[in-house]
Amino acid sequence: MAVPDFQGIMLPLLKIASNGNEQNINDVIEELAQQFRLDEHDRRVLLPSGKQRKFDNRVGWARTYLQKAQLLTSTGRSRFRITERGREVLSSNATYINTKYLKRYPEFLAFHDANGK
Repeated sequence: MAVPDFQGIMLPLLKIASNGNEQNINDVIEELAQQFRLDEHDRRVLLPSGKQRKFDNRVGWARTYLQKAQLLTSTGRSRFRITERGREVLSSNATYINTKYLKRYPEFLAFHDANGK
């Protein structure tokens, strides 16, 4: 299977965090790779810079966007936890989370607009 884009990773990432426990990004990357059924070749694909794995990068961006919308909160280096807002999104039975969805949150809009996106 091809590496999904970062928006396709957002909802599965939020669901992993739904247990309320502090999450470690490296553990989450492994769990998501299994969920997406990525093989070793897919996991080893690097960004054009050659410095980071594409899938790991996309999971990182998904986490960043969810944090900017305050669906996740950072609890330390490479660690995060779901917020009450994140729980509300999951309880609403959202079927997909993308940047359009996140624009309903002013904190995300401020981040998105400040970065010229």
